[in-house]
Amino acid sequence: MSLFICHHIKSLIHLLK
Repeated sequence: MSLFICHHIKSLIHLLK
């Protein structure tokens, strides 16, 4: 589950950048 959340967060950061 943690990995899934981490992936989602990384995706959001990528979009923000």
